[in-house]
Amino acid sequence: MPLFAITAAIQFGTGLAFGVLDALWLRWAGPNFYRPQLGDILADSFRMGPALVFYLAYVAGVVWFAVRPAMAGDIGTAALNGALLGALCYATYDLTSQ
Repeated sequence: MPLFAITAAIQFGTGLAFGVLDALWLRWAGPNFYRPQLGDILADSFRMGPALVFYLAYVAGVVWFAVRPAMAGDIGTAALNGALLGALCYATYDLTSQ
């Protein structure tokens, strides 16, 4: 199988897993957490453009920092990189929202 096809499959699978997990989280967190906490400053509707840019960039980061090391057999580095990337991304939102 050509490297491009493998890379595309890895990115697609990562994006699918992330998308499903994020959709589950947002379906609960939107009405139960974000709406009560943010109220009127929360956007009235979903904006596809910024979301698409974020998901493409984030999936690329997950693949680069976590999936690639895992595919090379370096599970410890993959787990550490994935945890650090996740913490950094959530900290970016939480800290810049203060």
